[in-house]
Amino acid sequence: MSKQIFSTIITVILGGILTFKGWAKIWPIFGSANQLLAALALLAVAVYLKKQGKEFKMIVIPIIFMFAVTLVALILLIYTKIPTFGDSWLLILIAAVLFVLALVLMAEGVKHLGNNKQTEKSKLAR
Repeated sequence: MSKQIFSTIITVILGGILTFKGWAKIWPIFGSANQLLAALALLAVAVYLKKQGKEFKMIVIPIIFMFAVTLVALILLIYTKIPTFGDSWLLILIAAVLFVLALVLMAEGVKHLGNNKQTEKSKLAR
């Protein structure tokens, strides 16, 4: 069996289990995950614009806002679910992973957007 088929089977099985057994347990995390995806999309657009040598600073404030909202929501979710850890351990684990991913994305964004090197393409465009 190829690696692609095996990974697809694992993904479908885990998705099926989540669909039929445990979706209600992690439903509260979907809002934060969605906000993190929005922040990631804005960050990707900003990095793309910078690499193209175009203005990207108009996106920085929305990126900061989206990351701030996501991090605060994840902290509040973790804080409110810790007293019921036995019932909410999966939700807390996913929230903590999303929190770490948000921090990693922020660090990468600062690294790429704060870099003052211009690409060859943007130098030639000027």
